[in-house]
Amino acid sequence: MKVNTHAPKALLFILLLMAFVPVHSNLIAQPLRSETPAIPSPAEYLGYELGDKFTLHYKVVGYFQTVAELSDRVTFQTYGETYEGRELVYVIVTSPENHRNIEEIRTNNLKLAGLLTGEPTSNQKAISWLSYNVHGDEASSSEASMMTLYELVSRTDDQVQEWLDRTVIIMDPMINPDGRDRYTAFVTQQTGMKPNPNHDAQEHAQPWPRGRANHYLFDLNRDWAWGMQQETRYRIEAYHKWMPHVHVDYHEQGFDSPYYFAPAAEPYHKVITPWQREFQRTIGTYNMAAFDRKGWIYFTREVFDLFYPSYGDTWPTYNGSIGMTYEQAGGGFAGLSVELPQGNNLTLYDRLLHHHTTGMATIHAVSDHAERVIEEFTTHQKESMTRSRGQYDTYIIKGGQHPDKLTALAKFLETQRIEFREAGVNKVYNAYDYSSGRTVRMQVESGDVLISAIQPKGQLVTAFFDPRPELSDSLTYDITAWEMPYRYGLEGYALKDRLVGGNLLTAQDFTTSEGPVVVAEGGPAVRSTPLGDEVSAQERPYAYLLRWNSMEDARFLGDWFEAGGQIQVAMNPFWIGENEFRQGTIVITREGNPSMGEEFDTTLRELAAQHGRTVFATSSGAVTRGSDFGARSHAFVKAPRIAVLSREGTSSLSLGEIWHFMEEQLGYPATLIPTEMFNPASLQDYDVLVMPSGTYRQFRGSNLEAIQTWVRGGGRLVAMGDAVGYLAGKEGFAVKEKTADEDGNSNGGSGSGNGDDKDPLEVRYENRTRAWAVYNNPGSIYRARLDNSHPLAFGYDNQTFMLNIAETAYEPLENGTVGMFDADAHLSGHIGSKAKKAFSGSMAIGRQNMGAGSVTYMPVNLLFRGFWDDSKLMFVNSLFMGEL
Repeated sequence: MKVNTHAPKALLFILLLMAFVPVHSNLIAQPLRSETPAIPSPAEYLGYELGDKFTLHYKVVGYFQTVAELSDRVTFQTYGETYEGRELVYVIVTSPENHRNIEEIRTNNLKLAGLLTGEPTSNQKAISWLSYNVHGDEASSSEASMMTLYELVSRTDDQVQEWLDRTVIIMDPMINPDGRDRYTAFVTQQTGMKPNPNHDAQEHAQPWPRGRANHYLFDLNRDWAWGMQQETRYRIEAYHKWMPHVHVDYHEQGFDSPYYFAPAAEPYHKVITPWQREFQRTIGTYNMAAFDRKGWIYFTREVFDLFYPSYGDTWPTYNGSIGMTYEQAGGGFAGLSVELPQGNNLTLYDRLLHHHTTGMATIHAVSDHAERVIEEFTTHQKESMTRSRGQYDTYIIKGGQHPDKLTALAKFLETQRIEFREAGVNKVYNAYDYSSGRTVRMQVESGDVLISAIQPKGQLVTAFFDPRPELSDSLTYDITAWEMPYRYGLEGYALKDRLVGGNLLTAQDFTTSEGPVVVAEGGPAVRSTPLGDEVSAQERPYAYLLRWNSMEDARFLGDWFEAGGQIQVAMNPFWIGENEFRQGTIVITREGNPSMGEEFDTTLRELAAQHGRTVFATSSGAVTRGSDFGARSHAFVKAPRIAVLSREGTSSLSLGEIWHFMEEQLGYPATLIPTEMFNPASLQDYDVLVMPSGTYRQFRGSNLEAIQTWVRGGGRLVAMGDAVGYLAGKEGFAVKEKTADEDGNSNGGSGSGNGDDKDPLEVRYENRTRAWAVYNNPGSIYRARLDNSHPLAFGYDNQTFMLNIAETAYEPLENGTVGMFDADAHLSGHIGSKAKKAFSGSMAIGRQNMGAGSVTYMPVNLLFRGFWDDSKLMFVNSLFMGEL
């Protein structure tokens, strides 16, 4: 059976392989030989035994496709492609009868989920989704997927037939094909005729950036909710077509670790229901029984929690599923075989067999409890329509805010299938104010945006919006706050009252309707004649003005620069008639763009329309109040030539965030320069040099001296995250770590926790990890107070919300602090008491003038995982406004 597939492999080729390729001698006890010879085993298709080598993406996909062509238990779907052009696929495995009615089964489930209207029929099946290989160098699970698929299609016993009758199994064999093939190529190239389990062997030492991440070096397992990468966006669209009841995300961990499966560790997010907890435990018992029979070691309820909403276990959980992570020992270090501390070797075959075993045990568990799985899912969704999962029923985003920010939030909600409505009341309520972190009296008005926690996606709404998510245990695996009003820099409130709301809204409801060009009326010599599409020589504006507020403004400016345009930037506010233009306003004069010639108006207007910008046209260089356009306070800015240090010494994740931002979000060119190939002489070709977070241990001192010389000559250096720490204390750089705390420890994420006056045995060895938590900042939300007259803060009010993941706090610069964290800056999320004290009064962002150039310090990574929208314009300012 086939859906959306390419041509099948030649059957003759398959039969020849079957005739000459032997079966693996140590396959699992259940016989896997198909009674239908036309369905090849993985070994028969691949030409080698599973576990002998890592399989390239195209061969894994080819096997799944071939099985779907030959088996009436399988259909094949292509749901997208990676940045490097590799197919993203999944198969649906179920009984032939279910396949004949698969659309009825699928739509019935969406009706149960509340995502389709109408009454479902009685044809309802428990749906499981198995996701393999989200981290490219955790590669054994894709091998296991082939073994699991083959067993499901080849066994003819009553047990498997019952599983397929009662359930639908969706298998995605490879979430991250680009990273997987990067890793597979490395192991293949570095391994000899036989794998070497010795830890010193080259096959265990991946080069930068390793195979973990995708093309843009993003960790796809942290991207499930945010959808910054196209692989994620395709996958979430496919997921919403099914809304499975159980989702398993396959991983690998340290090579010497036992196998991990659910139940998960604390903290659990409070929106997770008793049933979701219970069925994790139930599935865990099936896995335990399977591993106990083999004598394999495993653990549960430790390390891997269920809190951060963007994992492959939590995001499905917050969508009503039973989401779980399964972790096999190995990871990118293990290769094909690695020696374990106890003296034996862990092989790829061992690893894939363990993953295969949990897959089959999970399928078994879901089948045995299929009726209850469907019943509890139905109850869960009905309860989502009657009550919220948290303390707040309604979230309000005030209307009238910048349309770009409202549009960005609305688009995100649409991708999540979250409903949002226009507020239908004008009434005063007690509400939690995200900005102040306090309960206030506020007015809900028509035009405000209402997001109810009582809707089909109510559990997810609460997870995304609830203020100050509660932690049951401070030892968590990831960031601990992410509330949407902070993410988008929007005024928002949380109400305990249930508001129904009026009309459903869409992202299009927030776009501006002014048009690409309007006339700025009033002021000396300013005409108010409306401008038509055709601008005559007499009606040509003197200048166009663009208010600087959002990333869409930045994208417009980037395209204007690339078109050969030039700009001025207003350093002070000015007025034309009643129109106020704040500092940061982009002034584009005709005289300042001589190279544009007759294309000046056409190009600008086309770009304005393309980006949905409203630009103001004025017929004079004079203003009503403030400085005229010829004044020194209207500074000339040219298109910057940007370079980014990459590879050895940089964090691959940080580099990937910058790379993706420049290409896919801002759309402006940047050259990635490997640190090991850095040539100081080439700096003269660039205006801006960005240092991603990293250690820079192999970066020679002479290179840093050359960078300083370049900065003094007018270059602009931008240091992010740990790169600030690399510069701190070095001659010529003004940035300094904050002074020690009262215990004499280095703060901001380091220190022993013991002062000279403390009992050395006060912290017991068994509690050493928890004692260290006081210095930990896993990721929390901070309010940064800004000097918004500084070019780095153009487009902001006097504060912004930052996702603070910094490990070290820094003293404010004596001259050049642009943003800082005051004593009350912490708004949400866990941060250890010592770390919190360290960040109190610390620098959030600053710029040091150095000769004719400057160094911008960003201790907080403003592009972390690409999803924190409110910080991005500040990074753009460091690139485009850095010379001001």
